Amino acid sequence: MSQIIDQQQKEHFDKENNQYDWRKIANPAHAQLLEIKHLLKFLALSPPKKILDFGCGSGRMTIPLIQMGFDVCGYDISENSLVNLKSYYLKNRKRNWGKLITTNKLPNVKFDAVIGSDILHHVSIPHTLPRLAALLRKKGVLVFSEPNPFHLPWYLFILINLSWSVEKGILLCSIPNLKKQLTKAGLTNFSFSGHGLFPTRLFNFSSMLSDWNAFSLSELPILKYLAFRYIIKAYKQ
Repeated sequence: MSQIIDQQQKEHFDKENNQYDWRKIANPAHAQLLEIKHLLKFLALSPPKKILDFGCGSGRMTIPLIQMGFDVCGYDISENSLVNLKSYYLKNRKRNWGKLITTNKLPNVKFDAVIGSDILHHVSIPHTLPRLAALLRKKGVLVFSEPNPFHLPWYLFILINLSWSVEKGILLCSIPNLKKQLTKAGLTNFSFSGHGLFPTRLFNFSSMLSDWNAFSLSELPILKYLAFRYIIKAYKQ
């Protein structure tokens, strides 16, 4: 079953229309910058460190991390996405950037951190998390940004894009299930934060409103369970 899921996801993300636009990587919207900021806050690491970007795609999170000086291994099942990521890196890299390695097979090395954005709902979570935990060094950290399955606008997005067969894993990304699966994978000190009470891209016109929506509203004790997306974290002891 896992191979069937993988093949379906590969075929979907090998299509250029389903890949993250490189122009948005070169000139990220304010909402995208806030997601990166939130993820980095949870990551709590300083370069140089070795990071695995699981499900890196064309580099939505990879490039910002490399620009900061982290050495990043970008893993993705879509070879076309990896080609585009490497091409962007080689054309634009600066002397102070970290190093990039791309692969469509999980490497047999240890990392200080594993990160990902919008990827857990595209894989078999019970099968994937133990494999990622095994790649972490002692006290390594895993940080993911995932859609909240209880936030209804996500389903409007899925219906408009006719992508239910690819996106249906969103139903398994509830906080109780993610905590359960991370614990089963041997990861501890689970924590999460809400990111945006409303869809974050709606406030790109105002940095003040974007910040308020992304951090202030969605951090209230009850409201964070209703957030647009979650930033989750767990450690390897």
